[in-house]
Amino acid sequence: MPAIPFLAGSCGRCHVVSVLEWGGSKHFRAGTGCTQCHGVSEGHVADERNNIRPEKIPQGAAIAGSAATVWRAARIGTRIETRTHFYDPTRPQAVPWPNPKDPRLYRPVLPAHFRRMTQERGDVRTGATEASPRVEDNQWLLNPARDEPAIAGIVGNLRPGAADFQANLK
Repeated sequence: MPAIPFLAGSCGRCHVVSVLEWGGSKHFRAGTGCTQCHGVSEGHVADERNNIRPEKIPQGAAIAGSAATVWRAARIGTRIETRTHFYDPTRPQAVPWPNPKDPRLYRPVLPAHFRRMTQERGDVRTGATEASPRVEDNQWLLNPARDEPAIAGIVGNLRPGAADFQANLK
């Protein structure tokens, strides 16, 4: 059996929890890696802002069994999901992503939605990641995080080499 990093390829850099769950799945035991279901997806791998989707996204009956396995496994203890993006295109200043022409993504995605999606899974928290290049959007994410138990931490989007980096940390 090949090791998890070999079968998962570069997917584990961002999709940490998914790769760990997959490592206990029938797909892993059968030697089925990420690319067999999602394609090579070079554009998705290269795009750190996640604007490019994987080549294939299995849905419906194709994922029903694996989704049930993941939900059962998630009932044990506190789980941390990684790279959750919260955004609200209805804000007065809107958002630079997602594209308004994509109705699946162009909608508010807020901590309350995360809690509803994960309530059956027990104690699930997330590391929220700010994708917007606008500095003020980091603060928009920090504000609800102060009182939101579902948010375990935040990865901001600031440029360490920028002249205003230190000032923006405050």
